[in-house]
Amino acid sequence: MTENIPVNENSLFEEYKQTGNIEIRNIIVEKYYYMAKVLANKFLNRGVEYDDLLQVASLALVKAAERFEPSMENKFSTFATPTIIGEIKKYFRDKASTIRMPRKYYELYPSVKGAYETLSQKLDKPPTPEEIADMTGDTPEDVIQVLEMVRSGNITSLDEEFDEEGYSRMEAIGDEDPAFDRLETKDLYDRALEALDENEKRVVEMRYRMGMSQKNIADEFGVSQMYISRLEKKIYHKMRKRLESN
Repeated sequence: MTENIPVNENSLFEEYKQTGNIEIRNIIVEKYYYMAKVLANKFLNRGVEYDDLLQVASLALVKAAERFEPSMENKFSTFATPTIIGEIKKYFRDKASTIRMPRKYYELYPSVKGAYETLSQKLDKPPTPEEIADMTGDTPEDVIQVLEMVRSGNITSLDEEFDEEGYSRMEAIGDEDPAFDRLETKDLYDRALEALDENEKRVVEMRYRMGMSQKNIADEFGVSQMYISRLEKKIYHKMRKRLESN
């Protein structure tokens, strides 16, 4: 390691800007690598392997570290998050034509699309997956899969672009894990973890930082996958409650 590398976060960025020292940049990237893992995990179950998503997120993190100006008012985590998400979405757009999804979800699309449009008018807001499922008779999980396919570009969008910046109503659709959108900085993440016991923290580490599947975690704990699935929901509610109380 290079001698006399500054430890302070701003000093690291200032030193990198002045010297272009790749080793310092790598220290910065390693420090914020958790962001790439958390944000890549948000795009799971859309037809792309986690390792591929993590690679895209990691490269975006490097790009953000190279572009960040220490004089900016925002923290690096705030600056890097949209860069990483943007690169992941771009990757999905580029790969959309090659991603193959189960036929079942293509067949569900017309009814989900119809329910979405009907409920949007009735409720005057984008409906949640649960509200759509109540109308179509499908499971919320299947509805979520269809919505995810729309987001990733594997099915024609529920609505065409409606403004000059290219955003669609799909961007505002309710999600099954809205609280995790707030876990994009380490401060919030650590605060939410305070609500959990050691086993729950271990599950979060394995699931959202190590990218392990529910089945692998269940095998590690010696329990059923259903147990881990239920535990995840419990963890999510505890973390959301802690964040909302702060």
